[in-house]
Amino acid sequence: MAAIDIGAVEGYADIVNLNWTFILSKNPANLSGKITILDFGVQQAVTGLKVAIFQNVGGTNFTARDSQSLGNFAAGEHLNVACDLDVVAGDYIGLYNVTGYMGATVTGADGLWRLAGDQTACVNATFAWLGTYNHYLYGEGATTGWANIAKVSGVTSASIAKMNGVAVASIAKVNGVAV
Repeated sequence: MAAIDIGAVEGYADIVNLNWTFILSKNPANLSGKITILDFGVQQAVTGLKVAIFQNVGGTNFTARDSQSLGNFAAGEHLNVACDLDVVAGDYIGLYNVTGYMGATVTGADGLWRLAGDQTACVNATFAWLGTYNHYLYGEGATTGWANIAKVSGVTSASIAKMNGVAVASIAKVNGVAV
């Protein structure tokens, strides 16, 4: 399985989120699969932190593909948190929290999109562009399924856990084709 990465590890400054959803423009997902670990910074305690994966559906419009509530966090420079988020190559990562300061860069960054309120389940929502800002939010994971085989007997490879009783992770070839 290949490594997936999404988001950015940026410097720190105090950014008040206060009921805004932010989508990072830097480093969209390089592959499709699952994000399993998040790395982020918290300047001051945050409440109601949610992370979401967003699909750009045109211009500044986004649809949330998947999201997860992470809860409340005390201040700390660097946190690693387990997660389970579906991602497709080209998707963006974003966050929402009720109160608190997240680690971010406020000048010279790639920019991000924002929209008031919790948009972690939005469909075709129009976000506003905020140039030079970027949050410290980075995710890693792995592809699911097989890179070279899309379907087996009409079933997508990502949906197959076992073949003939053998775990997918243990299979190197199917009918002579490398997975």
